Amino acid sequence: MTPDFKFGKGKAKQALALGDLERAVLETLWESGEMPGKEVFEKLGKVHKVRHNTILTVLDRLINKGLVSKQKSGRSNTYKARLSRDEFASRVSSPIFEELMNVSSHAAMSAFVESAGTDPEKLRELKKLIEDAEKRQSKTKEENK
Repeated sequence: MTPDFKFGKGKAKQALALGDLERAVLETLWESGEMPGKEVFEKLGKVHKVRHNTILTVLDRLINKGLVSKQKSGRSNTYKARLSRDEFASRVSSPIFEELMNVSSHAAMSAFVESAGTDPEKLRELKKLIEDAEKRQSKTKEENK
């Protein structure tokens, strides 16, 4: 099932609109898989100096954004991230990157390569992604002949 993700194309500003507490809640759910709201509060409440109801409100916001699901579990609710970290990063970055590519593809790609810096692992991963894209393109051309 594909989540009803609310950060579509042309809404790059919304993609960056997750607050610190929303990000912390998502991180907690990614780490645990799923957990009751009470446990989310126990993990984050004191650190962020917020009340139980604040955590529940944040969870509701994340549900409305299509990022978290809620399931009734006895007298409480269990929450789970609907997207993995990688899926989230991809969906948030894609519309932003597309907009940057429309402005200046060379500058956007250069900035992306520069962000990999001198980390050999990141550069190998980037090279592999490019090679995989070239293979897909070649396969598509062959299939269309």
